[in-house]
Amino acid sequence: MSHPPREGDSFGRYEIVRVLGRGGMGVVYEARQPELDRSVALKVLSWDLAEDASFRERFVREATMLARLDSPHVIQVHESGVHEDQLYIATQLVAGGDLRTLIKETGSLHPAMALAVLADVCAGLADAHDVGLVHRDVKPGNVLVRRRGDDVHCYLCDFGIARSTDDTHTRTSGIIGTGSYMAPERHEGVPASEASDIYSAGCLLWATLTGAAPYPGGTDIEVAFRHLHDPVPQLEGDADWLVVVNHVLRRSMAKAPADRYPGASEMRTDLLRARARVPAGDAAGPDRAGDPDATLVVPPRPPAEPTTATAPGGGPAVEYPRHRRGLALSGVVVVLAAGVGGYRLLAGGGGEEPAVGTTAESAAAPGESGQARPSEDQTCWGGAVVATAADCARPRGRAGLASVFASLDAQCQPVEAPAIAGKAEVFTCRYGDYLMRYTRWEPEADRFGHYDRANPGATREEWLLDGELAGLQWTSFEAGDREPFQWSAAYFDAEYSVSVEGISAQARRTGMDRVRATPLDRIGLR
Repeated sequence: MSHPPREGDSFGRYEIVRVLGRGGMGVVYEARQPELDRSVALKVLSWDLAEDASFRERFVREATMLARLDSPHVIQVHESGVHEDQLYIATQLVAGGDLRTLIKETGSLHPAMALAVLADVCAGLADAHDVGLVHRDVKPGNVLVRRRGDDVHCYLCDFGIARSTDDTHTRTSGIIGTGSYMAPERHEGVPASEASDIYSAGCLLWATLTGAAPYPGGTDIEVAFRHLHDPVPQLEGDADWLVVVNHVLRRSMAKAPADRYPGASEMRTDLLRARARVPAGDAAGPDRAGDPDATLVVPPRPPAEPTTATAPGGGPAVEYPRHRRGLALSGVVVVLAAGVGGYRLLAGGGGEEPAVGTTAESAAAPGESGQARPSEDQTCWGGAVVATAADCARPRGRAGLASVFASLDAQCQPVEAPAIAGKAEVFTCRYGDYLMRYTRWEPEADRFGHYDRANPGATREEWLLDGELAGLQWTSFEAGDREPFQWSAAYFDAEYSVSVEGISAQARRTGMDRVRATPLDRIGLR
């Protein structure tokens, strides 16, 4: 082929559908792979760079790094190769657009959705960091969202400027990234790190809750100065979820890398804790007018001395030292959206643009549904074949609850007209000296508040499944008047809970050992 592929062309095993984005390094297309009946995002190296050894090396390294990732929250690489001397990478195509578009449409996200989005982003970062990759450009345009009602499933994309933590071959003439979401040390020329990715995730959290990046400015230098010197912005209010969110902002966006979360997984844990405290039915973001409990506050410039913040849950105070570095203007790198050397692939126009592997709503693959075909079929609990668990109908009825709790068996009987408000379906199972109860709640129900009220004095802590944070659990260790020895657990991101009640602590433990619950990312799948 003597020219870059055009719409309607065949490119190896792919059929070019349309252009998604252009940049200094090449073009991203929506393409079809007929033999697998799927749509992909096809990234092709620019024709005039194809013979440049350094660019070819970088392009190949991008594919190699991405292939090392196996994460439900990172865009999948299907394959990479060379066709008629043109390098390409084929990746997962996500219909639904990116977070930048979603924020532009809504202004800010519902707090529960914002926290769920950032939890997904942190899960993707944790997976990337585990294999030694630093993203270096975490921002709304590089987060793809697959939406189903108020539920979202997010993917990190555009690792084209990522580097391995042991990479000795990266050759750039300046900083790569986007200034509005860049850590303070990176504005001073310090190389990217896991800690700088965590800082960017903190900036992203602020953007989802407010609709804007945390440190606005008229120039790149002004933005850099504010990242270096301005205090971490906070949301004003004393609601439980706001207390935790402000803690997450302070810690993730701490000026010194050593003061940030040690890893993205720890940040994700706090995000899920905050999400569990968002009141049911709270249908607006923290910038809504007239809500005295959630007003945006950008603090004044900090004093020179350290500022003390109280940890969530009434824990010990944590010191966050303020680092007032000097900003050497001669050393400031003006960061362009296209990156250094035009390495990132962007669509035309200013600002953040759709990134590799993404389409807007209008970019869905042709078909009656208007949605891109799934890259890997999965079967829902009810038998439907879909792309991800997020596309399945929510489990309900005996068969549905049994898909969430495999320990629900023939001895479990439905409770007619449950007396507790918000309980949509309840199955109770009796086994001698203990019983088990499985519940599907109405989506708006305050299940966490219910368990707090129903178990006064109970121990409340995180509920882990296979080592992953799934929700909250409550355990009563002393006999009470009505429910002597009880353990209950409720999912964060799914409307299901399980309880065990025994006539003794040992009976309760026997029942707890019998519970078989589905990991959060598998709910809805067979």
